[in-house]
Amino acid sequence: MQSLSQLDSLEVIISNAGSIATEGGRQAQIALDRRLAELLESQSRLQSLRLTPLRPDSSLNQSFLHLSDLRSLVITCEFEPRHGSLTEGIASIASCTTLERLLLRVGGDTSGHRFSFSDIRPLLACQRLALLDICHLEPLSLTDADVEEMGRAWNRMESLSLWSDDFPIHLLLSFAASFSPRLLFLGLPLNLEGIESIESRSQLPPGVKFPGLTTLHIGDSWIKPYQLVAFTDLLGVICSPGVKVWSGERPYNLDGHKSDRAKQCREVNVLLEKVFRKKSL
Repeated sequence: MQSLSQLDSLEVIISNAGSIATEGGRQAQIALDRRLAELLESQSRLQSLRLTPLRPDSSLNQSFLHLSDLRSLVITCEFEPRHGSLTEGIASIASCTTLERLLLRVGGDTSGHRFSFSDIRPLLACQRLALLDICHLEPLSLTDADVEEMGRAWNRMESLSLWSDDFPIHLLLSFAASFSPRLLFLGLPLNLEGIESIESRSQLPPGVKFPGLTTLHIGDSWIKPYQLVAFTDLLGVICSPGVKVWSGERPYNLDGHKSDRAKQCREVNVLLEKVFRKKSL
């Protein structure tokens, strides 16, 4: 493998369904990972990599240290509690500090593991990131202080998606206050419970704003009828004219079928247009 010429892009998909359940299968996997690691370590000019899957104890983790020019990474991390931690796997990815685009999927046996900011904190070292998309089956626990730290590190971010369980609505204000005006797309499932208790929406500090945001994707969040006006009013304060709200399927994957959530978002967007039109008078 080491005799291959320098590559700009590489896609590696390891298909071994059920094979690592046996000791023989696991040893074969270790040998394969070692060969692939040798290949990656020889590709110092590699700029784009797609790798599925990556396990915490794989020798492939050490290969990222050699990818000094990597710009784009699409990767699935298979979490196995018996064979290393999720944080270790993500920390190895974070050694690629030149990354500008990262799509990270976390699979495997995640039951019982509370996904927290400490798991993704190593990625703060990747300060050139313009696009970050993280998908995890378990809830991601974030505080206002965590979001502030993310905003300071990722000041070039244009598209940020954290696909997890619903985040409390107050965190949306932290994202607005912490992230750069460069942010255009935010994917953040929201729990709108308690939105009515956000006092003095019109009195929020000037810094709590998304000046450049064009799309807010709220995942599969459900907007209850009595939350509709309060949610729209809040967005009218922290967003700029032209922003659109989406839910369910991502806007660029819509299959043409209408859903209740899509109808809800259309109602929000119609109300938002009225709010911004009223402000411009």
